[in-house]
Amino acid sequence: MLILDTGLSTLKPVEAAMRAASDPSRLRHLKVFSGPRFVKTARQLQEQRYGSHADEIETSLMLAIAPGLVDMSRAVPCPFSPTEPSRGPLSPDDPSSPNYAPSGSFGDPTLASAEKGRKVLAAIVEDLMEMAA
Repeated sequence: MLILDTGLSTLKPVEAAMRAASDPSRLRHLKVFSGPRFVKTARQLQEQRYGSHADEIETSLMLAIAPGLVDMSRAVPCPFSPTEPSRGPLSPDDPSSPNYAPSGSFGDPTLASAEKGRKVLAAIVEDLMEMAA
């Protein structure tokens, strides 16, 4: 069985599920956003200074995969920081938080495009094909 992991928020639950499996040797954990082709392609395309959630890259992927589910009129760069935001959870409710992100994004989704998403998706598929082999 292949388990696709698309982000930091899923690492702990996926690892716990794998440890609890009756036969963990039959599982393969593929980390979608850590493959070498994905990393290289995302770095080449990325215009935002930082990001990780509902950002330029993730929004581009959604524009390529399911454009009807993306409302770009709601896209706003967040958190509002002149430098890189602090590590830690986003806070949609606390304006004094260093990671205040009322939109829920962490990066700049306004820079997203379906073309970027298609390129990133192709890189992910190539990485997955290699990892699954």
